[in-house]
Amino acid sequence: MPRPPSSDPVRAGAGGRPAVAGVILPSPAASLAVPAKGPFRLPVGSVGIGFPALALALTLALILGWPGQAPGAMVTGVSHLPTREGDVVQIELDAPAEPQIRFSPLEACWQVDLIGVERSRLATLTGPFQGPVLGIRQAQIHDDPPIQRVSVYTVTGARVKVARRGSLCTLLIRGAEGGGDQRRPAARGLRPQPLMHPGGVSGGEVIIDVRGAPPLPLITQLAAGAGIDLRFRDPLPDRVTLDVRRPTSLEALQEVAAGLDMVLTNESDGWWLTARRNPLLDLPAARLAATPAGHSGRSVAEAIRRLDGGDRFLARLGAGLPPQVAVRPSPEPAPGQNSRTYVQHLLESHGIHLASR
Repeated sequence: MPRPPSSDPVRAGAGGRPAVAGVILPSPAASLAVPAKGPFRLPVGSVGIGFPALALALTLALILGWPGQAPGAMVTGVSHLPTREGDVVQIELDAPAEPQIRFSPLEACWQVDLIGVERSRLATLTGPFQGPVLGIRQAQIHDDPPIQRVSVYTVTGARVKVARRGSLCTLLIRGAEGGGDQRRPAARGLRPQPLMHPGGVSGGEVIIDVRGAPPLPLITQLAAGAGIDLRFRDPLPDRVTLDVRRPTSLEALQEVAAGLDMVLTNESDGWWLTARRNPLLDLPAARLAATPAGHSGRSVAEAIRRLDGGDRFLARLGAGLPPQVAVRPSPEPAPGQNSRTYVQHLLESHGIHLASR
């Protein structure tokens, strides 16, 4: 049984950071004016740091090491539990860590960054989610220092309360003020529909009829029905209109992916949903048999070029790979990785994200 988060109020410490956790963070979609371009920053008094501050923190961590973080810390569990007060998301580590929390307008989710925490083999939680939490994703976004990111997708207007106790980080997510899901109004002539007809199945058939609906809860329901753990390489569109009839949840999920101009793939490290234009699809999805010969000492560009399909990938990436990054040394692939995941993590560790939306 997850322990409830503390209800103690927050007191700001040095630099505006909270001395203790336990603060309600309103979703920016409900109460903040989010700029279309430029760095996003939380208002003064919120828990989290803007992107420039994160870059500064990474620089200090490289030089001094991350304060208060035991070497080799790892995420040992991510859980989700609906309660009467709201949805509880718990992140467990094997050593204490200070989470950095912010809202990402690009991916429309709350992001919990754990600096100095190693990657784990945990699968993304796909549900079932009834709201206010709509989905949870975990990924490593930086290698040196390592950073684990837990992304929590919520309904618009959700409020987040954060509490830390030792090596446990707890998020309590409540719906919008007034108890409703303050979704954006649908386009004229369209009205919100149930994600699926009752149960999603009629006569052995999965029936989906949505108009101007957010796709993530639909996808998590289908993934749960198909019995798969699904991860996302690219952000989803805000709203979709779909009419799908398929005999199984998996086939329905494949058709939904096609309707989003995305591809559902079963790769060596699990199921992925990827935008069709993402150049990572040019690389093989099969597990790397071994570290490519002569990898040691290779630059980023050379390491990618030596993979099957690497030349084609680099040609499509073009100016997306800055010259100063191309010549940096590259780490060896982790055991069992495939080329897509290896290159994705390699580029993300240098701040290059291939999301095509």
